[in-house]
Amino acid sequence: MSRVTIIGAGNGGVAAAYHMARLGREVCLYDLPQFDRQVRAVQETGGIRAMEERNGDPLLFAGFERITKATTDAKEAADFADTMVMVCPSFAQEVLFEAILPYLRDGQILITMPGNFAGFVLNRVLKESGRDVKITFADAISIPWATRISGPAQVDIMGLKQFLSVSIFPKTHATAETKHRIEEAL
Repeated sequence: MSRVTIIGAGNGGVAAAYHMARLGREVCLYDLPQFDRQVRAVQETGGIRAMEERNGDPLLFAGFERITKATTDAKEAADFADTMVMVCPSFAQEVLFEAILPYLRDGQILITMPGNFAGFVLNRVLKESGRDVKITFADAISIPWATRISGPAQVDIMGLKQFLSVSIFPKTHATAETKHRIEEAL
């Protein structure tokens, strides 16, 4: 995978976008128009900065990474990559999913962090929408980064989990290829 769309530009989403870019991925960072502060900051700076220290304590992955696209346009975000990672609180998942739902296409993977059974909820929304699109949902138990936004297009990464449990829905999509694509996005 060379491209990934990060859905949600809060603490975890900004850290995810930075980390994926640092790992060599082309990254699209998306959030709803009413929550565009970080998206606008990334557009203005061209990327995200991870700070070296916070209150005298060293942080992880310090540096600056370019972000390929930062947008509040759901179609642009869904069109950008076949793998999307939604990083937001559980209460925001359905709203963000409904925004991108009209633009989803067969074969895409949507990873939710934290999952909290989001795949089941979002699959229900998909079915109720009447769209016949075949996507895979992957629910991660948490986000891997201990992180905080410390300014516009700026993140503090304090820790990184070494293991992250993920479930795949529907189960018939849990192929070796799907698992590989998910591992690349984490």
